[in-house]
Amino acid sequence: MKKLKFYSNLWKISVVIVLVLGALFAYIPSIQVDNLINIQFSDNLLEFNELVKSPLYFKTNTYYDFVFIIAYSFLFYYSLRVFEHTLSLTLKPWLFIVCFIPGLFDYIENISGLFLVDLIGNDSGKNASNIFYVFYWFVRLKWVFVIFFILMTVTISLYYFVLTIERWIEILFFPKKVK
Repeated sequence: MKKLKFYSNLWKISVVIVLVLGALFAYIPSIQVDNLINIQFSDNLLEFNELVKSPLYFKTNTYYDFVFIIAYSFLFYYSLRVFEHTLSLTLKPWLFIVCFIPGLFDYIENISGLFLVDLIGNDSGKNASNIFYVFYWFVRLKWVFVIFFILMTVTISLYYFVLTIERWIEILFFPKKVK
């Protein structure tokens, strides 16, 4: 129970950090990139180049994303720890390493995206195509893992929401009688 409380608190702190960083992405104009999801899921190099309207903003957004990667990786780690202790499980250590795989894939995506943006307008042909395929596949691999962890994080959030409502109902409608 002590470990659950410990990891629950770290999970809550991680949620706040991820939300704050997400808000920064939304409200700092110099790191906002139009069509970022479309850029990530572009089907070919030509589409990527056309969608990146401002290479400078794309680069700045990507640099901030490196911090976001650390935050969400720890959120995923603490999410799995909360699951483990809530359900009284003993998970294999390699499962906790899986929590950092989306971050690793995102890191590779970011590095390849930065290379691609530097190549926009240059006649680099095959080199750019090879880098684009790295970008293409690591974006998709990252999202496969991220979706799983987002679902886990949402489930934990709903769990804590239900617990909070339950506590409020007890306090409001079933107060403990003083002896």
